[in-house]
Amino acid sequence: MASLHIVYENMSPLDEAMGRHGTYHLIEHMIGKAVAPIAPMLHENGINTDYCLTYELVDASFTGAAEALEMFAPVVVQRIVNADASRFTEEDFECERSAVINEVELMNADAFQRTLGRATLGTYGLHGPEGVLEDIRDYTFDEFKKDYKRLVARPSRIVYVGPRRVHFPEVKFSESRPFRQIAPCKSAWNMPEIPASNDDDEYNSIVFIGTEPIVGNRNYAAMLLATNMLAASDEAILFNRLRTKERLVYGCAGSIGTFRNAGIPVFRTASAAKNTERVLRCMSEVLESPERYLTKNLFERSKRYFGAIEKASRILRYCNCNDLVRKGMITYEHDFGGIEYPEFIEITKKYLCQGKFRPFVV
Repeated sequence: MASLHIVYENMSPLDEAMGRHGTYHLIEHMIGKAVAPIAPMLHENGINTDYCLTYELVDASFTGAAEALEMFAPVVVQRIVNADASRFTEEDFECERSAVINEVELMNADAFQRTLGRATLGTYGLHGPEGVLEDIRDYTFDEFKKDYKRLVARPSRIVYVGPRRVHFPEVKFSESRPFRQIAPCKSAWNMPEIPASNDDDEYNSIVFIGTEPIVGNRNYAAMLLATNMLAASDEAILFNRLRTKERLVYGCAGSIGTFRNAGIPVFRTASAAKNTERVLRCMSEVLESPERYLTKNLFERSKRYFGAIEKASRILRYCNCNDLVRKGMITYEHDFGGIEYPEFIEITKKYLCQGKFRPFVV
């Protein structure tokens, strides 16, 4: 197996100017459009394609059998970094603009995504990487052609992982930039309550969103451990409490991954409306007193889990090379491994305690 990543740090939505939120999202779609003429051949040869936009970068990635990707990788790179905007018609542009608008509207229609987006905007002063509808609609074809030629011709890096060396066409790279540290613009955010359903035949999504922003590798790593212990494994505390013991939900989830080393803790589940109050009480009890549930034994097992996951990712390098694509990723060796249980509890108490969460029923 092999993988190819064409990475653009020069298209971080964090750097989008006021009135242009979502333009990089549209350019990311047009990169896919540039590859479209050879997409049937890639598919026929079992090469998977993915075009990804995060807060920090755009990543065009291709994964498949080494024999096939070795043959197509130079062609793919040439088609993308050639950055000839004249190959696109205005109809091509409008087609992808419509796709981006539909994607953003779909996210805006989801109550959970809308709530999380408002929390991110309120805490960090940042719109989601998907963009703002008004800005996407105002972006012109002429503006796009200038931006495409300027940005896409100079990727930050090209990452190829495979068993043999591949020779690529000559590429001019943009200057690699250090990862931008994210800082909150407020110590906490505030939002009006969202009304819950009163119909016993309906299900409610129950969401707990943290009000204390997580910043810094050490805190972020500790909270990744806590999230895994609470909601992201078969022995997770919230899972066992809500599903196994109380039999109120099917499952639950937790995350903090708004940015690479900063974010907002989020825990969510769903239940029948008639059980909503019981679920809220159970989740509040756990999230407001973490030291009662995050035991040392569970902590050590969670650390071993992340160490094993990192080891496996290095063995399966072709399908997981995030540390090469996204420089500055936290690692077990530098972040997880050095955290001991007393420090872990002190960090989690900073973010998981009474008054540090807002519950929503959506």
